Amino acid sequence: MPYTSFFNSTAKKNNTIYFTGKLPPPLKAISLIEYPAEYKGNIHSHESFQIIMIISGMFLIENKSENIKLQPNETALIPPGRIHQCRCTENRPVRIIQILHEPLPFQQYEDLFCLFGKINLNFQKAALDKKLLNNLENIISAECHNNQPGGSIIIFGQVMMIFGLLFRQIMKNQNAHIFSRADIIINKTMAYMEDHYQEKINLKTLAANVGLKECRFSEIFKQYTGYAPMHYVINYKLNKAKLLLLYSKMSITAVSEYLGFDTLHYFSRIFKKQQGISPAQFAKKNQIIK
Repeated sequence: MPYTSFFNSTAKKNNTIYFTGKLPPPLKAISLIEYPAEYKGNIHSHESFQIIMIISGMFLIENKSENIKLQPNETALIPPGRIHQCRCTENRPVRIIQILHEPLPFQQYEDLFCLFGKINLNFQKAALDKKLLNNLENIISAECHNNQPGGSIIIFGQVMMIFGLLFRQIMKNQNAHIFSRADIIINKTMAYMEDHYQEKINLKTLAANVGLKECRFSEIFKQYTGYAPMHYVINYKLNKAKLLLLYSKMSITAVSEYLGFDTLHYFSRIFKKQQGISPAQFAKKNQIIK
């Protein structure tokens, strides 16, 4: 089945349609949800960025420091790890589009990284064109029901357009400069990783690249991304490894050497720790280029 319905934590039924195809990174999940008028969710947080777009009805997102009231055509961006609670208001059901995504990497998305890649943001809110949201709703619904080849790419393209428009609107509302000093430090670090990911990267080199002491650089980097610098470097290399295993004919040994890992054993061990399976099992299960 390409779609399903399920019960939420309050045991009151939501009519939910979600896309079950394999979405391109950084998207994790996208769904259409209709909440009953009496809906009040549990207090919770997400490991991913959460975007809530209101199609109809009135919705309230609450946390300790702020409340966001959403009406039709308005959108909220909730960074990962932010504890919140959602509920319908005015005794009306609410229809939403919900998107969960990983942080957008600077190397691919540049400006968008400042809004959809930073975990230390506050909640954000913006309004979008009604026709645009209705069109996105129709496309998601159609692709969920039809389950045709290429559906994930069609949805991905629409979502990226939404991200771009949200970015423009939020920056306009805030009348803010796109890049702070921390943004520049992180962006320069990401660019360095992209240029040198085949080499052995260490903390001293990363800090020197932006003119900071190691402790201060580590503090800024973790506050900004949620990861210690070297943890991020390892994950970055492993993401490159997955792409090579999927789309190239390189052997596992060649991939390990190409990405600058000390030994094949170390590469295989940390790959399995992250993915739950070995590089060989991952390649056998997912490889596109045979």
